[in-house]
Amino acid sequence: MGGSEVAKLRQQLDEICVAMQRGLHDYAIVAKHEVITHKYAMLGETQERLASYIGREKAFQEVLDALQRSEKPNATG
Repeated sequence: MGGSEVAKLRQQLDEICVAMQRGLHDYAIVAKHEVITHKYAMLGETQERLASYIGREKAFQEVLDALQRSEKPNATG
């Protein structure tokens, strides 16, 4: 099934989501629209790769979970 690849993709989702949150909120710095757009594109690409291992619905849920984790105050990445 590619368990190690799934774990890597989950970690990548977390890192992308945390970076997006930081770009939007940290230190009152707002990232350029192009940067945020690029992060969303990376998120979608990672979701598609993950879907090839665990299916579309589970991959979508993984993205939602990663986004929720990134919104927590102590999110790290």
